[in-house]
Amino acid sequence: CEDCQKSHEGDCEEHGPLKKVADTEVSTRARRSIPHILQLKEEDTHTGVYARELLHKRWQFGPLQAERVLAGSQQVAVEEEIKERFGIVFKITQEEGDYLLLDTQQEERSNWMIFVRPAEESRTEFGGIPIQRGYLFCNYQRNTSTM
Repeated sequence: CEDCQKSHEGDCEEHGPLKKVADTEVSTRARRSIPHILQLKEEDTHTGVYARELLHKRWQFGPLQAERVLAGSQQVAVEEEIKERFGIVFKITQEEGDYLLLDTQQEERSNWMIFVRPAEESRTEFGGIPIQRGYLFCNYQRNTSTM
C-alpha cells in the first residue's frame, strides 16, 4: 500500500482496495485510417466501406496498404485464408513474372482499403483500381453516394 508503505496480499485492511483502471480499447490501424467522409459497417459476413456523403468524380483513394507476401508455400496458405475471410485476393505481378500477394488479413498492418468490397450493382462501382509504382488505388469516374 502506498499510504501505509506495507506490502499486502490483496487489499490493504486500513486503506482499502486500489481502484483498477482498465486500458482503453483501441481499434486497429485499418479501422482508424478510414477517411472522415467514409464509414465502416459490420455486415453478417464482412465489414464494408460506405460513403457518408457524395463521392465525386475523379477522386482517388489509396493506396491500399497491406503486407506483401512473396511467391511460395506461405503465399498459398495466406491466399486461402483471405479467400475464406474476405473473398478478395490482390496480386501484383512483378517484371520477372512472379507475383506478390497483399495480405489483407492483418488489420494492424493494413489501411481501411482492405474493407472495400466488390460492387453489388453496376451503379455503385468505382472507376477502377489502377496500379501506380506497385501500389493499388481506387478511382471514382462518376459521382456516387455509395462505395
